Formats: sequence, structure tokens, C-alpha cells
Amino acid sequence: ASVGSAASAAVALMTEWPNPEAVLAAVGEPELEPWRQSILQSKSQPLPKSAWLLGQTAPQYSALLAECQDAPSFLFGLGDPDCFDPPAIAIVGSRRPSLDGLKLAERFAFELAQAGFVIVSGLAQGVDTAAHKGALAAGGRTIAVMATGIDSIYPASNRRLSADIAATGAVVTEFLPGSAPKRHHFRRRNRTISGLSIATVVIEAGVPSGTLITATAATEQGRDVYALPWSINHKQGEGCLKLLLEGALLATDPQDVIEGSCWSKPISDEGMLKNYRADQGALKEIVGQTTHGTAQQSEYLQLQNNRLESSESESSRHDRSALNKGLGSQNKGSEHSQNLSDKQQALLQLMGDGYHSAESLSVAMGCSIRDIHQALTALEIYKLVTRDRSGYCKR
Repeated sequence: ASVGSAASAAVALMTEWPNPEAVLAAVGEPELEPWRQSILQSKSQPLPKSAWLLGQTAPQYSALLAECQDAPSFLFGLGDPDCFDPPAIAIVGSRRPSLDGLKLAERFAFELAQAGFVIVSGLAQGVDTAAHKGALAAGGRTIAVMATGIDSIYPASNRRLSADIAATGAVVTEFLPGSAPKRHHFRRRNRTISGLSIATVVIEAGVPSGTLITATAATEQGRDVYALPWSINHKQGEGCLKLLLEGALLATDPQDVIEGSCWSKPISDEGMLKNYRADQGALKEIVGQTTHGTAQQSEYLQLQNNRLESSESESSRHDRSALNKGLGSQNKGSEHSQNLSDKQQALLQLMGDGYHSAESLSVAMGCSIRDIHQALTALEIYKLVTRDRSGYCKR
């Protein structure tokens, strides 16, 4: 079971672990009673020596996850607690995927890991397992988010894989030691997967499915959702088509995700990693200053965009601006512009000559991120808008 709002009062006491009685005594809330026995039992059933516990106040706690309003008050983990540093991409999908689905999951994870992203998934059989293996095969890092206690690897068939993951990345959970896999745990686990990530890639999913819950969570958290375009005759891909109809971004190749992100260099580059850590620190300040303790994703992405813009040469910025203006003038008379909805026209006018993230456009338009993605997709089809690693811009 997970500790909800009651545990937030205990975050400052997490350094007391493994002295659970101190936490229980200090918090003293009835809500914690259901977990009392589990906490105390964990002391008589020692965790692995490499296990760690991070509260939201810990410097290693993911800044992206902390941004979420319902972020776990703490995370138990095995492996490297600093693996939340580089940006992460979630790769999720069916537990019973097609052979093509498995191959695509491994390929996307492999190439995204090579590009410097940490791959986040849920350690489940099927797509999750393929994603973790793909990241490891690339020599990258991956994070497995479990719906059980840290002392109970689930499924058991992935114990060897979990050890490989922890060797360079991390296995994490918000659930107390001794917690068994329960249905409602997976919904919470899915929100943590998307919360740790700047984007979620749905490889293959049916309708209904837990994968769609992860995609919904990502949208609610203001993160990009990518989906692969399966045939209408492919039952296991119905969920992906549903997401695309609802405004998810199209991914036919890992490069689509790489270009759609704000990162153009491998995160192994020490300068880029230093900048990312600085951005994380700035975001933690934003989180601390807001009324409800949450920051808009647009604020986080703006930090990234500013970093990229400052790394461009003056001449390249001038050339890009000139190209944008030229393309824009060629398209002003486009026949498609006559078929735009009011929202699409307003969005096109708002964009001007610069680059924008979907999140910043959502805030500026006062629309949901899903509506913005739908409008942007239509404008891309009409060849009025294009997208690269810097964001969306008019053609």
C-alpha cells in the first residue's frame, strides 16, 4: 500500500530510516495505521544493503516527478539514486504484444538510450521488458517502476533483469516493503512512470488497457504522448489509434521522439548534464514557490528552450529566422488556410515567427494540451506548421 498525503508530514523524517518507529511516532496519523505492521515487519526482514529511500526534499528526487501534484511522498529504490538526472522517456505497452511490437519497443529504447535519454518502464512482461532490455543493450540507463514493495520483484521472471537494471540505473517503488501487487497499485505506478518522464511513447496497446491509463496520466501531467500508427485491422494496436485520434503525437521512428524533445546532444556530454542539473535546481525553486507546490511543465520546458537558444550561434539563429519567414510567406496563400477552424487560425496567429512548445501554447491559448496537440497535428498535415527539436513553428 502507498502512503498518501499523511506521509508528506513524514518526509523530513525519512533520514531516520531504518528507524520506522520514529516516523510512525512523529507522524501519529490514523491514516498511517494500515501500514504500521508492514513498516515494522520490514525491520525484521532486512532490505538489501543497497536499498535507499528518497523523500521529496532529497536533492536526488526527480524534479519532473516533484512537479506532479500527486507525486509520491517518497521512493524506495535499488541501484543509483542519481539516475533521475538526465531527461527520461517512458516506453510502455501491452503485456502480450505482437512480435513486431516487441521488436519496436526494443528498437525505440535502444535508439533513445543511445541519444542520451534514460528509459522508464514498469518491469512488466512484454513491451516493458523489451524496453528495459533495449536500453541496456545500448549501454544506456533505465528505471523500472514497480507496483510492489522493493523487497518483492514482480514478476519473478524478471529478477535477473531487475538486477541488471539496478547495476547502472534503478528499480523504484512508492509502496512499502512487503506490499503485494494489487490492482490499484498499478494505476499509481503508471502515474509515477509518466511523472518521471518528459514524454511517454505508447508502442502497442489494446482498448481498454493499463497502458492507456499511463498515457492519460502523462497528458494530465502536461507531458507529450507519442503513439505508433498500427493498421486498423491490428487489434493490439487499437489503443494507439485511439490516442492519435485524441491528439497524441505520431511516432514512426525513434527520431520523431528525439526531434520532438528539447535535447539535441547525448546527455553523456558533461556540459549538457551540468545544464540539466542547473535546470533541475531552478525547477525545485519554482516548485517551492508556487501556492500548491506544483510548477507548470511549460516553465520547465522554457528552461530547456532557453538553454538551447543560448547555445546557438548568432548566424544560425539569423539563418533560421530568415528561413522561417521565407517559408511563411510561401504558405500565406495556401488553400488549406481557408479550411482552418477558428481555434487553428487563432493558434497559427499566436505562433508568430518563433518556436513554441505545445505546453506553452496550451497556457497561452487557455486550452487543454490535448486540444493543442489536435490543432497542431492538423496544421502539420496542412503544411502550415513544422516541428523539430526546438519546438513548433510556422512554415
